[in-house]
Amino acid sequence: MRDLRDRRLFGSVRARLALIVFACVAPLVLIAGHALKVSRDLRIEAERTANLELSRAVGASFSNYILDVVHTLGSLGEGLLRSGYSPEGAAALLHEAREDFPAARELSWVDGSGVVYASTEPRLVGRSVADRPYFVQLRDGRRFAVSNLVRSIVDGQPVFLVARALRDEHGRARAVMVAGIDPDALGQIVVPRGRQQGGAFILVDAAGRLVARQPHANFRWDDRAVVGGIDLVDRALRGEETIGTVRSMVGGGELIAAHVPIAPYGWVAGASRPRAEVDGPAFEQLARSSALALLAIAAALGVSIAVARQVTRGLRRLEEHADALGRGQHPAADVGGPTELCRLGAAFTQMSDRIEQARAAAERATRARDEVLSLVSHDLRSPLAAIQGGASWLRRVVPAGTARPELVDEMLGRVDSASRRMSRLIADLVDLARLQEGRLAMEPGPHAPAALVRDSVEMVRTAAEEKGLTVAWSASAALPDVLCDRDRVGQVLTNLLTNAVSATTSGAIRVVAEAVGGEVRFEVADTGPGIPAAELDAIFDRFRRGTSARYEGTGLGLAIARGLVEANGGRITVESEVGEGTRFHFTLPLADRTALPLADQTSSPTARMSASAFDRATTPG
Repeated sequence: MRDLRDRRLFGSVRARLALIVFACVAPLVLIAGHALKVSRDLRIEAERTANLELSRAVGASFSNYILDVVHTLGSLGEGLLRSGYSPEGAAALLHEAREDFPAARELSWVDGSGVVYASTEPRLVGRSVADRPYFVQLRDGRRFAVSNLVRSIVDGQPVFLVARALRDEHGRARAVMVAGIDPDALGQIVVPRGRQQGGAFILVDAAGRLVARQPHANFRWDDRAVVGGIDLVDRALRGEETIGTVRSMVGGGELIAAHVPIAPYGWVAGASRPRAEVDGPAFEQLARSSALALLAIAAALGVSIAVARQVTRGLRRLEEHADALGRGQHPAADVGGPTELCRLGAAFTQMSDRIEQARAAAERATRARDEVLSLVSHDLRSPLAAIQGGASWLRRVVPAGTARPELVDEMLGRVDSASRRMSRLIADLVDLARLQEGRLAMEPGPHAPAALVRDSVEMVRTAAEEKGLTVAWSASAALPDVLCDRDRVGQVLTNLLTNAVSATTSGAIRVVAEAVGGEVRFEVADTGPGIPAAELDAIFDRFRRGTSARYEGTGLGLAIARGLVEANGGRITVESEVGEGTRFHFTLPLADRTALPLADQTSSPTARMSASAFDRATTPG
């Protein structure tokens, strides 16, 4: 019967529900997505075109405004020249004209030498503008000139200048009329109104500085220069009409923008609108399509509820079975319903049986291991200690006249050495088991890295010197204390140093402690034969010894070292090259987190053994 149900088309609940939902929702989602994309692309393209036309309109409006200002300045200047006004009279006439002069902050009459003769701003009278770029252009023959945005020499406020030269029959400049234009007022004159919320127009001078923006926004002087670094604006300043997206200076949102150059002034006009405004109608359309899709989903769900009811009963049974497994019980998962649930129930039952078997096997293995460790730690330590003590005693008391005393001494030495190796092996096995179970007693406290290094080096110095090796260490007294178990870290350092002494036949061994990245890193380096790259990945595994190792060992030392370092909150790594030696690194956390700034300190030059000194130590002879 189960085989027939397996072969039945859409026999599983998952297949039935997927078919219903897909058949109802997929076409609607595809249609809505395509419509949204088409609508959005059309709106963006239309907005780009509109912004380009509006930018051209703003540029034309600005050009017309400048020409109007130039014409008015010319008429006003000719009148002043014909009437021959005094400075006071000219200033009065300029004040009167300024009332009808749109966006002008001040009007000034400058003589042919560049000195302000009269002005609506008294503080300008008598000042020389002969070195100003716009005046130089007029002196070189230009009829009128428009300056970039500058800071007023009177009050430091942003202003730009429109200047008109009045010449005699020989072409010499008799006078120059100058209008200081308020950029904020200019924006209200030349920029069209009526854009939707968020739309904006800008004017940028030839130096790339923002002159005016509509709607108005307060910008600091330095902020106005930022617009010149925008790619679209920069290209427009070079004479190219540009369309694209930019980041808004007000609010930081993305804008769809267009920029056009304004000849002959070298300025740029721009129009933009927030991308969100353009996308809004498309998202509204998406919302409508989503609503239709939701209706379709609701219909599909209504149909699928009937199918899902038979599934929920089996799921409840599986949930109860999972809860029972979590409580340590192992009942059978009796589940009915669709094919998948029946199979899942059978799998749960098999898993429950296997978990019970695995638990029983683990308990048996744990008991056996504990028995072995108990035997090792209690029953073997005492006789080993007795053997070791007896051998040592016999070596002292056997008279020198005994036949072949050298043989007796050799045999007793072997007994003593073997008992010591067995004692170390027992201690390693016990430590490794406790590390794996998390039962190793730790006594963390603050300790100076220099003291840890010094004590460990002294433990192996004699053995190293007997082999003709140089042992050097480096650890600054200024290093912050580390939080660790002193004896266990000493065990790690001694183990690494002992291995280095055993592996190295000539050269040097170096130990360094230094602060790195908020921790203290210890390094033990030797000039031994090195470790092949293929063996590095397994070097910290239990009972693993490299094929190139030239000294005896059980393969537990590095596994224990890794466990002790990690138990103290650190990590251990190794680097090695065949023929170049080996370097072990491990880290320990700081005892005082407020000492983190000190973690950038390294050992002092007098305490550190330089690389060149280490190289010299590795050179034979």
